[in-house]
Amino acid sequence: MKVKIKILLFGMLTDMAGKAFVEIEFANNIDVNTDTLMKKVIELYPEFRKVNFIIAVNKKVISENQLITVDDEVALLPPFAGG
Repeated sequence: MKVKIKILLFGMLTDMAGKAFVEIEFANNIDVNTDTLMKKVIELYPEFRKVNFIIAVNKKVISENQLITVDDEVALLPPFAGG
């Protein structure tokens, strides 16, 4: 059985991907972590390398590698402008 992790996209990442989220599939016998997940995302969307973005897991910004489960909410957040 395979595991799918859903990643919410925001801002210019949504425009670049042409959709508001992507799903990345993994074999269920591997530990999925944020580093592995980002490698897969960049493979699918190499243009994301041009954008600085942060990763949030369950609405908390993370700064180091972290295990992810299928129930976690993962989001990629590019810089926001506003005022």
